[in-house]
Amino acid sequence: MQREGERWLPRLVAIGELVDQWIESKAAVRKAGDTLIVPIAPKDSPYRVPSFNPTGRVELKPITALIRHQAPATMYRVRTACGRQALMTGDHNLWVLRNGQMRLLPTTELRQGDYIPLPLSLPGPRDALVSLDLLSILASEKLYVAANELIAEAVTVGDRQEFVRHLSSYYKAPTSKIRAILNNRPDSRIPLHIFNVLLERTHQLNEQWNPSRARIVGKLDRCSPPANLSVSDELLQLIGYYIAEGNSQSRSGYFIWANRSSRMRLDFEAALTSLGIPFTNRNNSDYQVSSMPLTLLLKRLAGSTASDKHLPFFWPQLSDRQLGLLLRAYFDGDGYVERSSAICCTTASHQLASDLAYALQRFGIWARIRRVWKRAHNSPDQGAWYWVVTISGQDNLRAFHQHIGFGLERKARALERQLQHRAHSNVDVIPGCGSRLKRLREGLGLSNKALARATGLSRAAILFFEQGKRNPLRRTLEKILNTLKEIAYQRGYRDSDWWQEWQCLRGLLALHWSPVQGVELVEYDKPYVYDISVADNETFLAGFGGMFVHNTYVMAQIIERVQRPTLVIAHNKTLAAQLYSEFKEFFPHNAVEYFVSYYDYYQPEAYVPQYDLYIEKDASINEEIDRLRLAATSALLSRRDVIIVASVSCIYGIGSPEDYGKVVISLRRGETRKRDKLLRHLVDIHYERNDYELRRGTFRVRGDTVEVQPAYGETAYRIEF
Repeated sequence: MQREGERWLPRLVAIGELVDQWIESKAAVRKAGDTLIVPIAPKDSPYRVPSFNPTGRVELKPITALIRHQAPATMYRVRTACGRQALMTGDHNLWVLRNGQMRLLPTTELRQGDYIPLPLSLPGPRDALVSLDLLSILASEKLYVAANELIAEAVTVGDRQEFVRHLSSYYKAPTSKIRAILNNRPDSRIPLHIFNVLLERTHQLNEQWNPSRARIVGKLDRCSPPANLSVSDELLQLIGYYIAEGNSQSRSGYFIWANRSSRMRLDFEAALTSLGIPFTNRNNSDYQVSSMPLTLLLKRLAGSTASDKHLPFFWPQLSDRQLGLLLRAYFDGDGYVERSSAICCTTASHQLASDLAYALQRFGIWARIRRVWKRAHNSPDQGAWYWVVTISGQDNLRAFHQHIGFGLERKARALERQLQHRAHSNVDVIPGCGSRLKRLREGLGLSNKALARATGLSRAAILFFEQGKRNPLRRTLEKILNTLKEIAYQRGYRDSDWWQEWQCLRGLLALHWSPVQGVELVEYDKPYVYDISVADNETFLAGFGGMFVHNTYVMAQIIERVQRPTLVIAHNKTLAAQLYSEFKEFFPHNAVEYFVSYYDYYQPEAYVPQYDLYIEKDASINEEIDRLRLAATSALLSRRDVIIVASVSCIYGIGSPEDYGKVVISLRRGETRKRDKLLRHLVDIHYERNDYELRRGTFRVRGDTVEVQPAYGETAYRIEF
């Protein structure tokens, strides 16, 4: 999502283009070794990206940094079973679901059986896209602008010499050019790139600019679209048909469209007629539309040949209805319905296959992509790689029927027949949750039979889920979890560990899960690799077809280069724990510490007036987390290579460094100390003497030997006087 004024508009952009654009245009670029970083304050960030946190919630989060690294010689391509891909370095990280648990792993540690998260759907705009600015879209093309009346009016209300001065940079006789415009002569048209400069330098033609009164023309002035082209249903239909069956001959100034379906031919003619576009029929029944502006426009928006076709750049800004119309026209041309309850389309364009996967996710449709080698029916070549986009599963088929559908009656009837089948597909399942389901069931003291009866499922199904022999469908797991929740509420069950387990399992429902199919090492010949930093979650949607990737390694590189104590704040304990584990791997010789709230359970005191009920304060402290907190503060006072991963609890009243310094005991080999004074000092800082059992926060004395186990450590120290 990109901010434009008061609006947020969705876009699909290549990460390299975005980062390079900012690095080339912004002065605030920081250099760290071979890495360039453009920091962006979260509140000022013009970008929001789909991001998910370890609880499974997908949200829009601001981009806080754009990063470019020198590229390695090799990269890793991660492929999922549903055909999505991402190219990344070996030390890049991905959140995966392994054995039912969310884990953050480097690319090189991924394996088959891990599941990568995908979004259930993508956000779209509230309003429909109204028009296209052809002056911007076609700015680099050799076209002209016919706007003589507007320029004449601007010259009349302004300074004629001002226009002469601006045109003198491009014409040897600018006065003659102005005269030709005022007399509306055939040679008065202005090249598009010059007209854009003129608009900018004359304050939009002295505020006389009206794009509806200007047209984009070629040398022959045939079929000239307005400078501001309305995004009508007919235009979207034309673009969809063109992507499926069109071919652009931009050098000759025409495009060809071919299809044998009488219904599609009638619809194509109707769309052209409605848009005022003339056409001719060739001897082989192909349609030819001769218009240089329109041909170049379609080439810009959707590609020119089968292998470079793509959805128009503005598709994310279309309303749901508009996007549905565009996709319907495309699927009318290239789509087909299989008897195996699937809708498919085959394309020679790698980019189009990815675009379709992203676009279908707007409607919650999870498409699969596979690459096949085949020979085109209309080509003498031996064959080529094609991409087959497949929509299967009753939920996905119904979403397609509801939001997109087919305009061709025979395809619509074929889809209707597939919708009559029972929803027994295993397309959308939640993997690896069996052991967690079993713990939840047993935590409530339920038998398999009791849970089966409460959910309306068979006892065998519950057993299969818990034993990992079958993965539950999304709606089935949701039903089971809702049932467990109702039973827990009815019984007043308050065990915090149980509810945390339930919440984690519930979070898996917020995402699709696609198994890793392979991780392969590939040569990489480009100079750079790119990354972005995202507020809080550090995850974003990227890659071929769209999958969530993570960028913690960027933080690790920055820490390594600045060589200073570092505090990394995560927004919850789960993410902090994952980051802590990862940084310990990145920095095995540093003091990587963990600082989060030590409460496993906390109930503040409260009064319920309607029941005259007073609830006492109650809390449960996790001793291990308490130790880790103390270890973090100890490391800060004693080392310089400290990396602390913390939750937001680190900002609340942990004391000043001066107060901590007063209770530090520093010992050195060979120095003179009084044993009894040392013992008193230990007692003063709340260490207990225990000559029988040495544990955290205690010491024991045996003659001239004192043994101490620090409250922050797992190792005891023996001090001999």
